[in-house]
Amino acid sequence: MSTPRFLVTTPLPDPATGLLAAAGSVTVWEHEHSPEELVAACESGTYSVVLSQLTDRLGAEELADARIDGISNYAVGFDNIDVAAATARGIMVGNTLGVLTAPTADIALLLILATARRCVDADGFLRLGEFFGWSPNLLLGKM
Repeated sequence: MSTPRFLVTTPLPDPATGLLAAAGSVTVWEHEHSPEELVAACESGTYSVVLSQLTDRLGAEELADARIDGISNYAVGFDNIDVAAATARGIMVGNTLGVLTAPTADIALLLILATARRCVDADGFLRLGEFFGWSPNLLLGKM
């Protein structure tokens, strides 16, 4: 079995690149790329796995002549990848399922608390220099 050759289409936070480098060779695109450039990379035979972003479309047409073994989508979903077309070509597809469940719940609670405590109003009040001290009705309840 040969060493995996990863194409990462957008720079990722640490330790992602280091983990990939421990498993094989890694190329990280530091530039904005066109859909045509991604298709050419998939067809080149240079890479075995593409680590794509949700903005990278890999549909049936884009995968028609692909010479890759896998696509790892750096996203929870995979709407940007034609899984049936990839499967038909023997290309494995993975995503980051489940990683946003807790953060989504956190954000829901954040929004509830921010609304109840008028955090956005308070921030604007402070930034405009309108805070001159505490008062019993300052940012209390409804506007």
